[in-house]
Amino acid sequence: MLKNTLILSLLVAFFNNASAQQSISGKVIHADKREIPYVNIGIKGGKTGTVSTTNGDFKLNINSELLKDSVTFSSVGFQEKSFLIKDLVGNDKLLITLNEKIAVLNEVRI
Repeated sequence: MLKNTLILSLLVAFFNNASAQQSISGKVIHADKREIPYVNIGIKGGKTGTVSTTNGDFKLNINSELLKDSVTFSSVGFQEKSFLIKDLVGNDKLLITLNEKIAVLNEVRI
């Protein structure tokens, strides 16, 4: 009897924790429709994040507690873009477009 109670308790704890997870997934692309590899994807103020694959695909698992936060997409040479997580959850084919970040450098004299 004690063994059954222990197993039942562990199963309830596992499924309760599993149901508290949401995920967002999709692809990060350039304005000209090319995939952007190795984009940093993270939740502001959190320790959760991921990096897109070489073809721009990503999947980020999120605790339900973080649904009110925002997720940021950033990569060198591109403008950072942020979205509310609650607006992205439920759409498994997200297409995130990043625009180039143009930096003007001062003249260097040698």
